[in-house]
Order: sequence, then structure tokens, then C-alpha cells
Amino acid sequence: MKKNVLLFIAVFSLISIPAVAQEVTYDVDFVRKKIQAGKKEVIEKNMVLSVQEREVFWPLYLEYQGEMKKVSDRLLKVIEAYVEAYETMTDKQAKILLDDYYDVEMKRLKLKKSYVKKFRRKLPSKTVTRYFQLENKIESIMKVELAASIPLVY
Repeated sequence: MKKNVLLFIAVFSLISIPAVAQEVTYDVDFVRKKIQAGKKEVIEKNMVLSVQEREVFWPLYLEYQGEMKKVSDRLLKVIEAYVEAYETMTDKQAKILLDDYYDVEMKRLKLKKSYVKKFRRKLPSKTVTRYFQLENKIESIMKVELAASIPLVY
């Protein structure tokens, strides 16, 4: 598992480093596909699912990831706006960006809570808890990487 997590961190770094270097361009869809493949591999290796549970879990997982992508797209826009305004940011821009960031975080939490309910309707609670523990661990790794690459406003 440690090898898979390290691979995931390395892939995620591809998106976090260019996020603050305006000169560098990157293919978000390509990077996202790499991240999703690494993430799915980590989830697959760490979930203990029966055949019936797999048939229920994976379509729901894909649905959830699709919805979470929409939220992540919004976060990416906030980060890009931050990068553009970083060196000349006004108080007004800082307020808007911070408010937008917390709006994204609220949407992320609301989406998680709604999908916990959906997963629980079809899978045992221990299985659902394990899955969301994995999601939270992966998200924490991504947040640390992202935080390390985005400088504090001055």
C-alpha cells in the first residue's frame, strides 16, 4: 500500500507544482486520469468486497467520483484565480477567494454526506466507513501536497 500511496503522491505532485508556476502549462485531464487510476488502485487493494458488494460498490464509486470532479473543477478555478492574483492581490480579491474556497469545501462536505447515505443504503456500514476512510486519507495527502506548493498571500 505504501508504494501505491507514494505513486499517488508523485502523480498528484504533477498538478500541484504547476498550479503556482504560471509559465508551466499542463493537461488537467491527463493528470486527473493518472490520479484517478492511482486512486482507484489504492481503493481496490484496500477494500474488502464480496462479489455482490463489488457489483454495487464500483458503479456508486464512479458516480461519486464524477460528482466530486465537478467540485474539484471549482476548486481548481479558485486556485487558478489565486495564482493569477497572487503577486498583486487586493483585500477584496483575498476575501472573494477565501469565501469561494470555503464554499467549495462546504459543497465537498455536503456531497460526501449525501454519498455516505447512498452507500449505506446498499452496503454494510463498516464497508462504507472503510471506503470513506480511504477517501479521507487520499484527500489529506492531496491537501498537504497542494498546501506545500501554494505560497501564503502577502
